[in-house]
Amino acid sequence: MKNAFAVGVTGHRPHKLNAARLEIIAADIRRALMHIEARLAPRPLALVCSIAEGADTMAAKAALALGWRLIAPIPFPAGHYARDFAPGPAADDFRRLMQAAEVSVCTPDRLALADETLGYTAASLAMLESADALIAVWDGAPTELKAGAYDTMMLALARGLPVLWIDANGDAPPLALTQDHAAALSRGERPKAGGEETFLAALG
Repeated sequence: MKNAFAVGVTGHRPHKLNAARLEIIAADIRRALMHIEARLAPRPLALVCSIAEGADTMAAKAALALGWRLIAPIPFPAGHYARDFAPGPAADDFRRLMQAAEVSVCTPDRLALADETLGYTAASLAMLESADALIAVWDGAPTELKAGAYDTMMLALARGLPVLWIDANGDAPPLALTQDHAAALSRGERPKAGGEETFLAALG
């Protein structure tokens, strides 16, 4: 990243985001990025995500608007990955973000055709390898989905990354998470934790 501070993003696709509160969720993401920038200035900043539809796309657009680099480890070659995006605005966003991003392909087509989970897992791990901190847009429900928002967030905590949990329901303020909160999160509980200021302080 050449001295850039890299913020990874994991989060839900549109069907698991509260449709009535998308603006609140997007505003929480924008605010977090702006506060990270203010905290770390003048250090260069990069957002790392797979630009999946939903939380990734929200964060990528916000980061580009702030002038950040966009790093996109994508699970499959672009032609294959494009099938994840419905025709219309989602596909248009994907094409624009692909043009703006520094893209790396994590899984060749021959492996993706055999098991797409390999690609999503590889992209998630590549993002975590690059990230200095993580924003997780999560609905609070633990799942066994490999490389999903919960799985990726828990891996980040196990690695000791500072994590900011943004509520995918848009109902609660962001929380700063550490490995100490993992047990409560695994039970679907909202732990007693600091807010965004605590997360920012952990960035150094």
